[in-house]
Amino acid sequence: MEKIRVLIADDHALVRESLARLLRQEEDMECVGEAEDGEAAIKLVEKLSPDIAIIDVAMPKIDGIEAAREIKKVSQSTRILVISGYDYARYVLACLEVGVDGYVLKKNLPASGFVDAIRMVHNGESVFDQEATGKLFRRLGKSACQDKDSYSGLSNRELEILSSAAEGMSNKEIANKLCISESTVATHFVNIYRKLKVESRIEAVIHAIKGGLIAIDNLHMNKDSES
Repeated sequence: MEKIRVLIADDHALVRESLARLLRQEEDMECVGEAEDGEAAIKLVEKLSPDIAIIDVAMPKIDGIEAAREIKKVSQSTRILVISGYDYARYVLACLEVGVDGYVLKKNLPASGFVDAIRMVHNGESVFDQEATGKLFRRLGKSACQDKDSYSGLSNRELEILSSAAEGMSNKEIANKLCISESTVATHFVNIYRKLKVESRIEAVIHAIKGGLIAIDNLHMNKDSES
């Protein structure tokens, strides 16, 4: 079995050791390197070209966001999963602008969820924590465009699917909610991406929120205020 090659970058040795130990328990994964700061992470990615780079958002020398930006330049094949202790909307938005493949909160991620997130990112999916994205969505919703004409290319079904995605539902959960198949949901997402000229579901959701097509107040999300 060809293993998923993972690099871990975190300034806390205990976190690195714990994550590396967790990866060793998975038959389809291996830790190929560890870095204690953003600068070292960039150099190791350039040298090792791992499949996945696990990047802490807050690191010395070069922070995780800037490290991710540079990693995208030195190894385009490496996918990036940001791990963070912060659910700030500005961090999530900055990571999206860089083009990371996932943003997960350490406090919300059990061991099984962590390895699942790695597999999902490796398979080309985007993995973003619902609590963190919820704060971003609400912030964007406050300044949503009221002119919906330029966003009117989506069907009612596609808007239903995007609203469900904004609530953090998986394709399977959306399929069950709307009484359609998972493959139909996936096809709808392909069409949504094409119409909105985006590459991921979170980009599509953000686009729809900015266009005023998704009413944030109607979504079932964690409504805690940002700290």
